Formats: sequence, structure tokens, C-alpha cells
Amino acid sequence: MGLDGVEMIMEVEDRVGIEIPMEAFPRMVTVADLFDHILAALKLPTSEPTCLSAVAFLSLRRAATTLGARERLRPRDSTDAILPRSGRIEYWSRLQRVSEMRLPPLKRPNWLVLASVLSVVVVAILAGATALESTRSEGAAYFVGVAAGAMAAVILVSATDPFATTLPPECRTLRRLALTALRHKLQKLSELAGRRGRNDVWIVLREIIVVQLGVSPDVVTPSARFIDDLGLS
Repeated sequence: MGLDGVEMIMEVEDRVGIEIPMEAFPRMVTVADLFDHILAALKLPTSEPTCLSAVAFLSLRRAATTLGARERLRPRDSTDAILPRSGRIEYWSRLQRVSEMRLPPLKRPNWLVLASVLSVVVVAILAGATALESTRSEGAAYFVGVAAGAMAAVILVSATDPFATTLPPECRTLRRLALTALRHKLQKLSELAGRRGRNDVWIVLREIIVVQLGVSPDVVTPSARFIDDLGLS
């Protein structure tokens, strides 16, 4: 098994909360083989499983209500509706803490990211040009330019932290926020639900395979073979 397979197995173990012996993976030819192994390790109950995506949404809604949101929040509601205009960063942190779930970080506005990148480039060019003029050494000028750019980047990241108040695209609605939280950490939601759903496990496994192997979600089917169909090396 190559590095792609090792990384995929490690990600499955971390996200699902089980251990998969490395010597067992070569016997898992198809996605269904790995899926069945996960289900067996999780010891799913025979009764109808709880939908963990619903558990994620209800946990978020309870947390938002505790923090002052209106009570009748629905999955289709905009996440922006529960976020205050000021103090968003603190609220997002409290929402994560109260809901006991890992939420993706808020992002800086695109214009600010672009402005920061341009500023770093300008600083690096000016510092390099100044060094070249004074030392007449291209090597020294390159080193100075890179160092100045790196220092400017560190300063700008810290300085723009208070402006990181934009929701990630995958969290625009409460439904999508709940699904994102589910993908981030299945094990915690499983503890909250008391049991795990096969469909929820499949969603997480497919997401891992898509990210780790760089394939389309459409080709990740139970019968897909890791080597022949998904290009695992």
C-alpha cells in the first residue's frame, strides 16, 4: 500500500474513531469492503439508526437558542441570521463551545485577502530592490526580499484577524453548517446520538476518499475498486 492509502486510512481512523490494521487494508479491494469493515468496527445496532446530520442540526439550534437566537430555526435558514453584526468571532467561538462541535473557522473577506497578498508582494519587491541597489548581490537581494515578504505576511495575518468574520461558502445555511460539522467530526456526534447511522458513515467515508484521492464524488460507489477505478497508488 502506497502513501495515498496510508493517509486515507489514517484520516478514516481519525474522523470515524476506529482503528484499521494496516495489514487488513490490502484485502479491501472495493469501497464496500472498507465500508463494511468500518460498520463492523462501529458495531452498529440492528434498530433504525439515528440520523447524525439531524443530531448536528439540533445541537447547533440548541446552542444558537442558548446564545439568544429565535427558537424556530430551520435547516434552510441562513447562518447569517443567527450571527450578530458585531462580535462575530466571539459568537462563533461560543457557538462551537456550547454545541460541542468543531466548526470551520470564519474567513477574511476576499478583498482583504487580495489586498494582503498584493501588499506582501510589494514589500518583498521593494525590499529586494533596495538590497540589490546597496549590495549589488542578487542572492542577497533575493534573501532580503523573501525575508521581508514573510515578515509582512506574518504581520498582516495577525493584523487582519479581527476582520475574519465571513462565513465559509459551505456554511451559508444551517443545513450546510450541520453537514460540515458532521464531516469534521463524526465521533463526537455519535456520542451525542448514542448510535451511528449507516448513511452518515457513508457520507464521511465518501468525503474522505474524494479529498484524499482527488476523485469526483460520482465515482465513489460501493463497487468502485480502489486501484482500478479510483487510481489508488
